Amino acid sequence: LGGLEPKVGFSVPLWLPGQKAARLGVAESEGKENQLSLEAARLAVAGELRAAIWAVYLSKSESEILAQRLETAEKLESDVAKRLKVGDIARTDLLLAKQETVNAHIAIADAKSRLISNMQRYKVLTHSENLPDNPQEAVGTINDGALHPLLAAGQANSELAQAQLSLAQESRRDAPTVGVLYRNQRDGSNTSSRDTLGLALTIPFASDVRNAPLLAKANTALVEADARNQRVMAEIEANQRDAEAQLESAQTNAQLSVVRDQVATERLSLMQRSYQLGETSLVELIRTQSQATEARIELARSSALLFAAQANINQARGITP
Repeated sequence: LGGLEPKVGFSVPLWLPGQKAARLGVAESEGKENQLSLEAARLAVAGELRAAIWAVYLSKSESEILAQRLETAEKLESDVAKRLKVGDIARTDLLLAKQETVNAHIAIADAKSRLISNMQRYKVLTHSENLPDNPQEAVGTINDGALHPLLAAGQANSELAQAQLSLAQESRRDAPTVGVLYRNQRDGSNTSSRDTLGLALTIPFASDVRNAPLLAKANTALVEADARNQRVMAEIEANQRDAEAQLESAQTNAQLSVVRDQVATERLSLMQRSYQLGETSLVELIRTQSQATEARIELARSSALLFAAQANINQARGITP
């Protein structure tokens, strides 16, 4: 009987012409695409954070103003109750003042509910309830030659798809392999052994059945990446135009709100004096107070919306805080 023949062998693939460079191209493109995708993700998170911050500031301002409204309503109700005792006014006026106090309680409860909801959203994003001291952003400009992070990430994705297509084109067949085989042979009737060392070269042939689906898949990925790029570019341009229009509108509204608040405050002061002199009814006074409160809320809202619009245009331009 023949003896055992210990064998040891290994094989390694050989790069086809252009295949090594194509693989390196894919690796570099993947690294670049991952980095730029991370930048785009950071911008998306910044957008959510910007929206959350200004929603909190707006609801916080509304709560503070409505707290002042409640304080004013309670003070008025107390004053009306005193005047009712001395017979200066009718009980219907007291009921009207009580109704205003109840309405003020309801309004501030709603505002606090919105504040809690907006603060919770902010906390989910930041894992903190601490608000920035000054979240207002100056409107930034885009540096010459700088790409919007979403567009840069899209172009990197297209470059990766192109690199993968190039690799598929350079890999029309499996890579050839070279192998080394060591064998120790020993005859059954002879204790002597013989060592042999052999080389093997395997060269696979290209096959349309194998190559066509790979090339088609790579081509499809490239076409889809380019199409997404075009959509992203159009969306960025549309978002920037919309953000610019919103900023212009917010600036106008903020200016008008200042004037409205000044007029409402002055009118309320006049009506309060007139009411004390008995020249104005309680109904008119409460109506004027409500208008003044609405003007203060609108002033706070317009200020928050202006600052939010400034942050939004930075977001549309791809500028992170």
